[in-house]
Amino acid sequence: MKTTCTAAVLVIAGLALVVPQVLSHDGRPVPPAYTWADMNAIREEGRLLDERAEQMRRFHAAVRQAEDGLLCGALALEEAADIVLASARNDNPQFEQLIKQNVSARTDRERMMRVLLERIQAVEQSGLLSPSQKAHAGQLRCAFENELPLN
Repeated sequence: MKTTCTAAVLVIAGLALVVPQVLSHDGRPVPPAYTWADMNAIREEGRLLDERAEQMRRFHAAVRQAEDGLLCGALALEEAADIVLASARNDNPQFEQLIKQNVSARTDRERMMRVLLERIQAVEQSGLLSPSQKAHAGQLRCAFENELPLN
């Protein structure tokens, strides 16, 4: 009971100290007082976040391009894997590290080929492929399995 009362008193005292600093004399919020260094740090953080967002957009566009090319027959599996690998190296090195740790294969290209096939298989199992896309997916899988057996 004594601890609860003490905690309540501390909270009320803290609010009494904070509220006058947050509200002006007429009750409106007071804008925070940022220094030039704070403002520059905020701008730099914003720039870094924008840059990271652009990298993610490029990486996801490369993945979409590769998957679309595979499903319409315009790209071979090796070509699609190379496109995604190049983008991962430039724009999403965390993804490259993730698949190195979690996908067994002899080379990075083979690893990416497995990832692309698994992604296409997930889309196929969801019923989102057209009949021609299913045919291309089946051909890709068969060719890959004949060349490099899947785990």
